[in-house]
This record gives sequence, structure tokens and C-alpha cells, in this order.
Amino acid sequence: MNGSDSVGGAGILGRPGGVRRQLTETLHVAFAAELMSETTFNRRLELVRSARIIDTAAVVGDLTQRAARSGMHPAAATTIQAMFDDLLTAEQDGEQQDPVVLLALDWSGEQHELVIGRNPSSDVMLSGPQVSRRHALLSFRDGAWFVRDLDSTNGTIVNGRSVGSCELHPGDLLVIGGHHLTVD
Repeated sequence: MNGSDSVGGAGILGRPGGVRRQLTETLHVAFAAELMSETTFNRRLELVRSARIIDTAAVVGDLTQRAARSGMHPAAATTIQAMFDDLLTAEQDGEQQDPVVLLALDWSGEQHELVIGRNPSSDVMLSGPQVSRRHALLSFRDGAWFVRDLDSTNGTIVNGRSVGSCELHPGDLLVIGGHHLTVD
């Protein structure tokens, strides 16, 4: 991957589902390199395809140690390590951030609304006392996702700015009650 395709660059984050496609590709490469069993590969692939919240470190984080221990050719191990590194952490303003946690949105228009909150009946449930029961509403219209804060106690932040409502783009950083979610 080149710099423009990294998670922190304009590449894959600029396309809906781009990080999930890169996770899928990384899993395929790791499976082909025999770094995981078929069962593990299928379970992780299903997670990437179906979960609304995806912790990239949970999906590919352990594969970096497996590549180092596998005895594979050093150049192949380095290539796999670079793929994992790009997926595991986002870089913003030159500073390394926490592991990337994706908010996996469906950009096809099949789903029109998602409620984010602490309530177990929420479409996207986040835990913690800083998350309101019904914290924010995501709405899909005219080919775009929008977020609207639902008068939450601690507010909704998009790309470092507190918002009442705004349009979301792939790669945007949404902060809800201390949870950092990268829009994908």
C-alpha cells in the first residue's frame, strides 16, 4: 500500500466501505499465508461484513505476531506487517491515535435510520456513562449519511467539532461519549 491508501490518508477512508474492503483483503492475504485457520478466517470475515462497530485491532491485530513467528520470507512478513499497521491505527495531524474502530455504514440506502446510544434497543449500542440512552440519530438521505445529536448530555463531536447535526463522510471521526468511531 502506498501513503495515499493508508487509513490516515485520503485513499481508503475517502470511499464508503473502503476500510472494510482493506480489512477483507488483509484477511485474505493472512489466510493465504497460513496465519489463521479457515474457521478463524470465516468468523473474522463475517464480522467485517456484518458488524456495525468493527475494532480493527480485534480483527487483524494478532496477525502481526503470527507473521513474525511464522518463519515466512522476511519481505513477505514486512509487506503483511505494513498492511496491518495501516489498518490498526489512524494518523491525524502527524500524531498516532488509538486503534481504529469503524462505524460501518450501509451506503446503499437500504437502511434509513440508526439510533446510537447506551440503550440495549439502540441500533448501535455503546456502553459507558458518558453515552446517553439515545445519544445520536444517523439518517441516510440523498445518498449521504447525516448525524443529529439527540440532546445528549455530553454532545456529539465530528472531526473535533461539537455538532448539533451535520453530514458524515467516509473517514470522519465521530466521538460519542468517549468512543472514537471512524466512519466507513
